[in-house]
Amino acid sequence: MWTPIREEREKKYYDGEFKDLALVSGEFLFPEEFLRIYKNRNPKKDFNFNAYILRDEHPTNTKKLYPFIGLYDPKVRDDDKTGSFNRITALILEINEYNRALVCEDFASVLGLRDKITVVGNDEMVELWKPETYEEFDSTKARGVDLFPNDKDLTKFQREVYSGKRK
Repeated sequence: MWTPIREEREKKYYDGEFKDLALVSGEFLFPEEFLRIYKNRNPKKDFNFNAYILRDEHPTNTKKLYPFIGLYDPKVRDDDKTGSFNRITALILEINEYNRALVCEDFASVLGLRDKITVVGNDEMVELWKPETYEEFDSTKARGVDLFPNDKDLTKFQREVYSGKRK
């Protein structure tokens, strides 16, 4: 049912899934719907996101990690007065004039991205996933554990991912 609150929410928050988008030379076509929401949230800013490697955990098996790239637009940082967003930006992901975004090689290798990517809207964040990982994660209905820069587990997780030791 339509309500003014629902309409306002749909203009300001990322929601939806775009599965198996083509990934060519690290670039993919950013969903137009998310670009419209970005402009509603950030009318005077260029299209760029603060990108982080995050993870979600399996709800019953906490050893199973589901890594993804979390993209936050400038509005999240501008609105956050609590200091909870004092993370070091891993990179800035820019959307070019053709609505294409480039995933850096380091991030792509951590996620194991090859020729497809899944883009998911999750409230104030856009998530980039390896399609197979997202399908497995989505079937668990888990959400919401992310790693912070000074978190000891983050360092261990990054080391294991980059060295290929994580199973």
